[in-house]
Amino acid sequence: MANNEKKIMDSEILENEEIKEVDELEFVSSEDDVKDYPAPEVDEVKMIEATIEAESKNIIKDEYDEEIEEDGDEDDAEVSPRYLVKLVLVLTIICTGIALLLAIVNSVTKDKIAENIAKQQEAAIFTIFENGNSTEEYVTADGETVYIVYKDGEAIGYCVNASGTGFGGEVQVMVGLKSDKSVRGIKIVSMSETPGIGTKVQGESFLRQFVGNSGKADADIISGATFSSKAVIEAVDYALALDFDLNEALHN
Repeated sequence: MANNEKKIMDSEILENEEIKEVDELEFVSSEDDVKDYPAPEVDEVKMIEATIEAESKNIIKDEYDEEIEEDGDEDDAEVSPRYLVKLVLVLTIICTGIALLLAIVNSVTKDKIAENIAKQQEAAIFTIFENGNSTEEYVTADGETVYIVYKDGEAIGYCVNASGTGFGGEVQVMVGLKSDKSVRGIKIVSMSETPGIGTKVQGESFLRQFVGNSGKADADIISGATFSSKAVIEAVDYALALDFDLNEALHN
């Protein structure tokens, strides 16, 4: 009985020793693995990340260079001074050509434009002085042009071509005055005001308000056409303030 118990104990001790040896082997093996493959330090991790980033940039640059070589667009990748000089020269030539073209067109049409303006002004004068049949240009001491109106050789009044600033630009107005410097009538020669709104100043109801004015223009402003109305008033004021005496001009 004692021998059997001893055998059982020896067997258990043997098994425990085998288990211990296995555990020790596994532990040693794991420890050796750790020694052979140590964990990287923080600086080494950063170095690896920097290396990967640099390699990525190199790959992108190599691909970009390959595209440039394939397409032959190396000059497009960076603007060179030679390209800028060429661009400036081309733009200069284009601008010079356009300027010359405009100058040619202006020289061809200048006389025709002046003729059309003269006809419009003459039509406006004879609309104001419907019984007049001739005009004469008179230049004042201040360099202003006045149109003396005649009927059968007798002066019946004069006109001044004046302008005011409207919403869309200048409003050209022909102002007719009697020898006593009172307004005989006015006529809009040209304007660029808003159709249907600013162009209301061409209406007879607005223009007749100026008839008889002397010294200063007086008229009610049209609702919705404030700028256009003030432009006409400005032009009439200018004509009334002009230093011109019809009787003195006729005797000079």
